[in-house]
Amino acid sequence: MKLDFYHWAACPLNTEMLELLQAYDHRLEIHTHDIAKQPGLAGALGMFYPTLTVVNDCHRYVAPLRREFLERLCRGELPSELPYRPALGRTPVTGTVLPITKENVDLAGHCVGHGGCPGCRQKAALLREMGLSVYGFLHVQGNRLLGGAEYVPSVHAPYGIPRDPGKAFLTCVYLSDEAYDYKSAPLAALEAYLAERYESALVISDETGVFPNGDLAFFRQRGYQDLGVVAEEGSYCRLHLLEKQFHR
Repeated sequence: MKLDFYHWAACPLNTEMLELLQAYDHRLEIHTHDIAKQPGLAGALGMFYPTLTVVNDCHRYVAPLRREFLERLCRGELPSELPYRPALGRTPVTGTVLPITKENVDLAGHCVGHGGCPGCRQKAALLREMGLSVYGFLHVQGNRLLGGAEYVPSVHAPYGIPRDPGKAFLTCVYLSDEAYDYKSAPLAALEAYLAERYESALVISDETGVFPNGDLAFFRQRGYQDLGVVAEEGSYCRLHLLEKQFHR
């Protein structure tokens, strides 16, 4: 089978997935594409995730790649993709909130579910090339990551969104918990930081899922205006573009 893997280094998981793909390059016809190096490619693909896998030029998958998925492709199967829709706590909790910098970006990498993420340093280098010293904000309890919110200037986002020096783009708002909301505190800190530098913030959110970012109600409740649907991936997701204006 043929597999095209489209990726953006702003997500540290992609480093792990590229390494995983190397183990299958003798069993599958694999092509990798860095969307940051090909302007307009993500827009042409209708891609709004940091990862997109296309099998045999027509079957699209947006969830992170796993070994089981690749093994099934090697057996000639086309896996189905189930949406990730966990229960979400709506009670905000505020603990220690810290800016994300090159010194603590490894802690932010725990958002992928484990520590020692090899893609975090590559991600930090990418953000420094954009001129950023603060990449977002972390919500922590000691050395435990509770939540976070990150951004890039919209002019550096590879997706088909409005690119304007006055707009920031929220790349990732995490984590999700069934009992409490750990995302609001770092998002509020990030919004205060961005309000001193930008006119507004853009974000992509699924209607009911949390990858990327959502759910949609989370942002609507925090003053984001829904600008409409920008993409649908079968029954997996229905993505909206939202914007929050800052009043300076």
